[in-house]
Amino acid sequence: MAVMRDLKPKTAQVPKPQSQTSSIIKQVVLLLVMYLALNVVIYSFNKDKFSRMETHPVVDALYFCIVTMCTIGYGDIAPETPLAKVFSCVFVLVGFGFIDILLSGVVNYVLDL
Repeated sequence: MAVMRDLKPKTAQVPKPQSQTSSIIKQVVLLLVMYLALNVVIYSFNKDKFSRMETHPVVDALYFCIVTMCTIGYGDIAPETPLAKVFSCVFVLVGFGFIDILLSGVVNYVLDL
């Protein structure tokens, strides 16, 4: 048995770049929060272009952004004008990129543990 172990080539264990992965996750989370904040501001200034029941404007804006970016889309807040529809489409497409990078970084971080 000892002879068999000696025949196996020994490979050097290369340390995995965990700090780089966690740094990417931190950057993406920061960018995601900034992206949500920017879109909440944009939604707040254009709230008359969306069909909804009037509640707190900032909460409505954050709710719309999160539900839209996650593609849940309950339909209680919906864009009515063409400009609002374009805003929603661009918001979803860019948001997909952020969520994709974030999930990819988290998976890499967990697999590197």
